[in-house]
Amino acid sequence: MKLKVFNKGTRTRYRLGVGFPPQKEVEIEVSKRDYLTIKAVRDFEVTILEDSKEQNAQISPGNGPISGDIDLSELNISEVVKLVEEGKMKPEEAIVKEVAGKNRQTLIEKLEKLKEKEKEGE
Repeated sequence: MKLKVFNKGTRTRYRLGVGFPPQKEVEIEVSKRDYLTIKAVRDFEVTILEDSKEQNAQISPGNGPISGDIDLSELNISEVVKLVEEGKMKPEEAIVKEVAGKNRQTLIEKLEKLKEKEKEGE
């Protein structure tokens, strides 16, 4: 989800590796879990610019290829595997995104197996 965060305080606050200067607006993209971390700061005024529900609508079966903007951290393991099996995302791309995101070893192992199957099929 994309957020606009305004720091009403008098000092720079750091959350999720981002510095929020006082009396300034900052736009960031976060997962639902990270949104709660940002929302919990008393000095922050948080506005949702783009909800992840819209992104999840892109994932539904039959919508064809999806963009590379998908946040795997909001999907469970079976949903990610299904995306790859349906050809909506390449295994290599999913592995890179997962390592940079939640880094779930179970998912990475399954994606590696799918990558090997893909190579055997070529």
